[in-house]
Amino acid sequence: MFVAAGTENEFHIYPLAGGEPRPIPGLEANEFPIRWSGDGRFLYVRSNATRVLPAKVYRVDISTGRRERWKELGPVDLAGVTSVTSIVIAPDGRSYAYTYSSRLANLYLVEGLK
Repeated sequence: MFVAAGTENEFHIYPLAGGEPRPIPGLEANEFPIRWSGDGRFLYVRSNATRVLPAKVYRVDISTGRRERWKELGPVDLAGVTSVTSIVIAPDGRSYAYTYSSRLANLYLVEGLK
């Protein structure tokens, strides 16, 4: 078993049984781990840039570094959406939840004022 931990731009895998940490293969710059898969073979990761819409979540195989896009998260209508945050994924990867922020406004045109 492992723990994925690090700083904002550099994450490593730390073996719980002891030993040296190692970089996470397949993790790109500006990405961070969200959670482990239930079997411990994969890490779900996403970009630090919460304003990239929709949010792209990848599944990374920690033994090979092979990555695949798992989901793109965000509401169907991205109008006014400013960020996607707080992504939570079930261990089996079949369920997930996230929050998003949006800003909407109304613009009125007034004519004929004197």
